[in-house]
Amino acid sequence: MNRSPSFEYGYDVQNYISRAVEIFRTEYHYHWADASIFNSETRYAIEKGEDGAYHYIRSVTFSDDDVETEILDVDPWSPYPRVENAEDFIRRIVSDQEYCVFHKNHPVANYRVSVTPGLKVDGWYIERYEFNRLETGDYAAFVQAGDRTGGASRDFFIPPEFFSGTTFDEFLTRYETLVPASAFGLSADDLRKDPGLRAFLGFSS
Repeated sequence: MNRSPSFEYGYDVQNYISRAVEIFRTEYHYHWADASIFNSETRYAIEKGEDGAYHYIRSVTFSDDDVETEILDVDPWSPYPRVENAEDFIRRIVSDQEYCVFHKNHPVANYRVSVTPGLKVDGWYIERYEFNRLETGDYAAFVQAGDRTGGASRDFFIPPEFFSGTTFDEFLTRYETLVPASAFGLSADDLRKDPGLRAFLGFSS
């Protein structure tokens, strides 16, 4: 028998969604985050089941006649673990919505860093290394790598405080803690030598 989950913030799902938004704004630094920009095809609820107990619910609409619902504290879709408490539920909301929230802040300008042909990291060849200026004036980095059979890419939102009261060199020191050269190919020194990056990121020194 499944152990009943706990509902630390009551049975109003908006309490949990609001806390997910707060995580985006604080931990992720997505200060534009709001529940109104969540993916509308994924919905959350706390409902009483046939067993008379309350449950954490997630529904995904694939089409008008195809809506799949999972009881997160009983039988979540693989590979997700079973939700046991409020924190688990909130973190599931954050995990579901992170891509959507980030990409609501659209790029308005792009700068591609020069990458040495054939640069290889852990068996992957670095194909693209870019910086994007977003609608809000913030910046994000984008790294794409591939091999003979596949590829992968990743976005990194750069926290605004990385730019606050600092020089370009100081910024790069902070930036390398977010996108380390050991994992993503280019060091702070590599980026320092790029002829246009300093100006694109708004630094004069």
